[in-house]
Amino acid sequence: MANPVHLSILMQGPEAWNWWREREPDEIVDLRGTNLAGFDLRGIRLGGADLRGTNLAGTVFDEMSLREADLRGANLVNCRLVGADLAGADMRGTNLDRADLAGMDLRGIDLRGANLSGANLAETDFSEADMRGSNLEGACLRGTRLCGADLRSADLTDADIVDADFTGADCRGCLGGPAGCGQGGSGRSH
Repeated sequence: MANPVHLSILMQGPEAWNWWREREPDEIVDLRGTNLAGFDLRGIRLGGADLRGTNLAGTVFDEMSLREADLRGANLVNCRLVGADLAGADMRGTNLDRADLAGMDLRGIDLRGANLSGANLAETDFSEADMRGSNLEGACLRGTRLCGADLRSADLTDADIVDADFTGADCRGCLGGPAGCGQGGSGRSH
């Protein structure tokens, strides 16, 4: 359960939240399991926050810091994360159905078992990312870099993989992945 003090401060808006964060930089933010669907989080710093199981559906996170945040099992359906800082974030099992992550640098991110179906991932860099068992069904992967990514048992059915780079990716057990991906082929899809 979320810390009620943290939730109360968050509900006061970005000015109150960021003032508190400046005074309590070592406080571990706990917003686990909170329903923040559609809540306006612009300007709120959530780096390092525990957001496990939090409902953040429809939220705009453009240019926000979620660095080192724990987003395991969070609901980010239809969210916009363009330009958000997700470095070191744990996104295992996160629901990113129809989310917009276009053009982001997500090298090395942990998205094991995440749902990215229908997501806009065009031009995103997932090099060395762990995406085992993730659902990418119908996702837009145009021009996406998946070099060295672990995509074992991922579902790429109906994904748009035009100009996606799968060089060195491990696609064993993938559904709908490019021919030769991770098995001696060029790994590049055109």
